[in-house]
Amino acid sequence: MIALIVALGAAFGAAARYGLTFVPALKPSTSPDKPASPIPWPTFVANVIASFFLAIVLRRLGGTTDFVAASFAALFGAGFCGALSTMSTFMLEIVMLVRSRATVTALGYYALSLGSALAAFWLGIVVTA
Repeated sequence: MIALIVALGAAFGAAARYGLTFVPALKPSTSPDKPASPIPWPTFVANVIASFFLAIVLRRLGGTTDFVAASFAALFGAGFCGALSTMSTFMLEIVMLVRSRATVTALGYYALSLGSALAAFWLGIVVTA
């Protein structure tokens, strides 16, 4: 039963992550007057948002034995946040930046992503304290 709940949450998390690729502010520029950013912003935003909400779920529902609360934690934590965040895409983007000889950008993206996700997780803990 819990596996189905996680799968349902994952379906919505994956759809949300995919939807971020259509947010105009996160899309690379196609204008010749404004160069495209080498940073893959949709993945960055997805990982930071997922980190923030996962911290909230864990603070509120982590370790609960109540079936309804545990089901919600599975739905939103492992399912939605797990599918919204994407380590595999993040690593692929790092490798692609390095292969395109944008090593400094890759290192900056790596540091910015990890630092921001950690800060978002910490903020999630603070706002639920």
